[in-house]
Amino acid sequence: MNAYRKHSVWFRLGRVLRALVGMMLALAVLMTMTYSADATAQALDDGNTSPIQNLNLSCCTDSSSTLDATSGSILGGERDAAIHFVNGFAGLTSAQMVAGAPFNVISFSNSDFNESILTVTYDGDDNDATTLDPVGLGGVDLTSGGAAGFGFSVVTLDQTANITVRIYSNATDHSTATVTVNGRKGYFIPFSSFGIGSGATNPADFTDVGAVQLEIDPNGVDSVDLSIDIFDTTTRDFGDLPAVYNATTLADNGAYHTEGSIYLGSAYDAEADGTESTTATGDDTGSDDEDGISLVGSWSDGAGNGSVLVTVGGGNGCLDGWVDFDQDGLLNEADNHPIIDRSVSVGQQLITFDVPAGTFPGSGANFSLYARFRLTRDRDGDGNCAEENELDAISPWLNGAYDGEVEDYQFPFSPTAITLDIINLQENSSGQLWAVVVTLLLMSGATFVYYRRSSRRLDDTV
Repeated sequence: MNAYRKHSVWFRLGRVLRALVGMMLALAVLMTMTYSADATAQALDDGNTSPIQNLNLSCCTDSSSTLDATSGSILGGERDAAIHFVNGFAGLTSAQMVAGAPFNVISFSNSDFNESILTVTYDGDDNDATTLDPVGLGGVDLTSGGAAGFGFSVVTLDQTANITVRIYSNATDHSTATVTVNGRKGYFIPFSSFGIGSGATNPADFTDVGAVQLEIDPNGVDSVDLSIDIFDTTTRDFGDLPAVYNATTLADNGAYHTEGSIYLGSAYDAEADGTESTTATGDDTGSDDEDGISLVGSWSDGAGNGSVLVTVGGGNGCLDGWVDFDQDGLLNEADNHPIIDRSVSVGQQLITFDVPAGTFPGSGANFSLYARFRLTRDRDGDGNCAEENELDAISPWLNGAYDGEVEDYQFPFSPTAITLDIINLQENSSGQLWAVVVTLLLMSGATFVYYRRSSRRLDDTV
């Protein structure tokens, strides 16, 4: 390469780098300014308590117990549990409730041909599992941290059951809501869905709560077994795919995640409902909320020819991703689910996947692919996501999940590429600059290949 060409390449590269670095700095400032506040919602029961609370009911007498936790989180410091016998056979242990570490769940099981109802009460430390104190909590604000409802995760379930939550401000002011659980997934009960309780004079004031009750009722079905992991007040994060997908709003059973400990990108963001958008940016209220997934390189048909850079915060988790490769408005096709039960850790990681044949046209027409990514918990932290995927088993791109986040994208593709000629860099002074070049080229969507030789000079082709 002659001297003039080298100088020209470096001059053009310098201008590109200065412009792109300036853009990155501006973006960093914007991200700092718009980072959402991590307000703390009111934890009711994380199930991770010590000692273990073990309550058994033998036919045909009711049973109850209290637990003052020495570790873990229980609203009011005490969990009162009571099992009410409904029907069954004498001489059998008809029901059992177990809660606490190391199981980290509230587990309720009924023996064959037996039915009972479990009531868990949080009304302060009164050492009484049978008498409700409607003001025992002393006026807890359940809406703190911007919470909009109750969230919980059903970890195991063999039959449907009703879960009822009752909120008391005092003896005459209380509210109630019931949800039917029908699968292993996350559930959310909005405060707005609560109605005035039976016999109440007024509804409860959710900013002044004296007691909370959780009731699990098989509703006439015997032998029901289920376990609940974490019960707390929380918010929800939704996606923003276009209307054609029928996968965004509550009315369409759109995907949502209740706020927990892990998230995609820089922070979890909450919405009241999903917002359908042709650009998949409907929930960007004042900032770009989709910052956990970055398109990398130039995709092409074939094995391993698609790649994204994934940023995870808060803790390790499990990632699923859908891409509408054939642009037919459907995510429920096998080829459109290229990332399944992928274990991810805090920080950034490059994930590659197969791109079906026929995705990219031979000509240079511009087009876009819509994508959805969902991050969920790795409950036992063993990196095996397939054994505990908390997404809906039937329609994993829809419905609720406890903890994590959902992010939707519109990925643009075009024939535009960036090509740089041979660049000579000194190894002892170019490490930081080279890292910036690599990052910027990847962010730009350009094809990037480099070769490193063993000599002290780097002759890298971009």
